[in-house]
Amino acid sequence: MDRNPSATAARLMRRLKRLGPEPVCVLCGYSNPFGLIPVKRKVLEDHHVVLKVHDSRLIVPICRNCHAEITERLQQEGISPYFEPDSGKRVALMLVALAVFFELLAPALRRWADSLKEKTNEKQHLPSSTY
Repeated sequence: MDRNPSATAARLMRRLKRLGPEPVCVLCGYSNPFGLIPVKRKVLEDHHVVLKVHDSRLIVPICRNCHAEITERLQQEGISPYFEPDSGKRVALMLVALAVFFELLAPALRRWADSLKEKTNEKQHLPSSTY
């Protein structure tokens, strides 16, 4: 039970002001404003999909948990965070990094599609209004 609802509401308003409009992790969909943890003044971390050293502009916002998970998976794949000077090896590393990202992104895409299907079905089953 919330013993001080006005304080809770004030905290929520401060957090929403800081978080901005609809902050959400693109991988897991987590968006609870009380659970999102700021990272260097941001809530979501920038994940460099093919590693910052290879393309610093290909980034997506993900939560700290997903960032930790994807970083671990990259390490398990033997992906080094250092620049690979050999272009063939570099492209191979970037492709593996993309594969790891897409493996984590696929369930999110499925959830989004299912959510849209549900909303579309709800709209189709609404009674039509008569004038």
